[in-house]
Amino acid sequence: MSSHRSEVVFGLFQFALLMIIASCRGQGSQSGENQILGSEQTLSGQAILLCSQDCLDRAQCGLTEQVETVLLSSFGPATTGHDMAFPAGTGVVIDHQEMQPVIQVSDQSSSRVPFYFVNVPDLGMGWVAGWCVGQQVPDG
Repeated sequence: MSSHRSEVVFGLFQFALLMIIASCRGQGSQSGENQILGSEQTLSGQAILLCSQDCLDRAQCGLTEQVETVLLSSFGPATTGHDMAFPAGTGVVIDHQEMQPVIQVSDQSSSRVPFYFVNVPDLGMGWVAGWCVGQQVPDG
């Protein structure tokens, strides 16, 4: 009987873990649906922070206290050592963009990635990877 109870508890634990992982994947327009990412096209003006699949795959966003959060850096374009975090869906104003080399740790391949210096109104300015910022695609 104790063994059966342990199996049930373990099964419930696995289900809860899968639900948590699924919630980290993003939902709605904040996950990049109906959005053009800054890594796909050069952006300017008003934009929104996004926890897109590309952003999530590169560990530039995630779930903190049940809120999707995007990571930024105040000191320069970065993929590690971030010092700022804002909820996905936060509106920003793009100041400028710079292409920066990024090395993929798994295979040491290099590519150039756009980073955007953005103003988060009343909260500060920082750098965000193009995978994590976007604009609404016009209907039509």
